[in-house]
Amino acid sequence: MTEESGRIPLRFWGVLGRGALYGLAAVPVTALVAYVLRGEQRISFLLVASGAGLLGGAICLALGGFLWIPGEARRWREWRALLSEGQYEGLTVLAPTMVRVGAVGLVLGPFAYGLHGLAGGPW
Repeated sequence: MTEESGRIPLRFWGVLGRGALYGLAAVPVTALVAYVLRGEQRISFLLVASGAGLLGGAICLALGGFLWIPGEARRWREWRALLSEGQYEGLTVLAPTMVRVGAVGLVLGPFAYGLHGLAGGPW
């Protein structure tokens, strides 16, 4: 805990690791949707999911890493405290969110692309 503010600071690698765990948790959902869909719909879904995951994940991770300010990153639950203190620095909340969303996309994208190849889509 920091002594002056009484809050535990967010660490970049901790946020990135939690995002990767969320991505791993989303893998069974993607596999279930791919199982329910049939034929060309399955191949299209997996191709779009992999492309969106990889491209969106890379963009979000790069943006979140660029906006990350060590020691100033805040959690969403601290948003009300930010507003009551008169601080309107949304970037302190946005950066960890973008890093976490980017990690989810970068974990889920390769999995969806691998399933795309197994489902009969062109590599």
